Amino acid sequence: MKIREILLDISEHLDKFAAQSDELQAGLIVSEIINAKRVCISGFERTYHCAGLYVDRLKLIGINSILVNPNNGFEFKNGDFLIIISTTKESEYLDSLVENAKNVKIKVALFTSKMSSDIKKAVDYAVFVPEELMRNQKFELISKNSIFSISALSVLEAIAIEVQLGLIEMANQDSEDEE
Repeated sequence: MKIREILLDISEHLDKFAAQSDELQAGLIVSEIINAKRVCISGFERTYHCAGLYVDRLKLIGINSILVNPNNGFEFKNGDFLIIISTTKESEYLDSLVENAKNVKIKVALFTSKMSSDIKKAVDYAVFVPEELMRNQKFELISKNSIFSISALSVLEAIAIEVQLGLIEMANQDSEDEE
């Protein structure tokens, strides 16, 4: 079996991905999630499942979150924060979603494998997520979709843990203030 070798390839990829991550931007996204009245999360086609998993993850730690279905109209509200997970930026839906959010003055974070200056200008936070292994891949069967999902969910999980730690810290501060 090659399971160990495959996992080591993925682990090495995540290590290289983590080394190039933007800590400041991740910290700002953590703050946005903590302070949002509602976190709206959307994905497209092959990333929609990642969006659904992240909605469930944030709900587990008490964050009001909702999955934005790309096929239905969605009305943003004041105090929302939008997270988009997408492997492509060439989507009418992406442009429309960002435009609708910006019309209501909502902050937007985009986790994407395709970074351009146009998309960086359109959103408040843009996080590059690789869809190919950041090393010499031994196993050609590891799909781009799998690598993107693993990478996106890994960085989103790290952000969720930071959110949870921030909420615990706020609760501890509140209890100290009451004493």
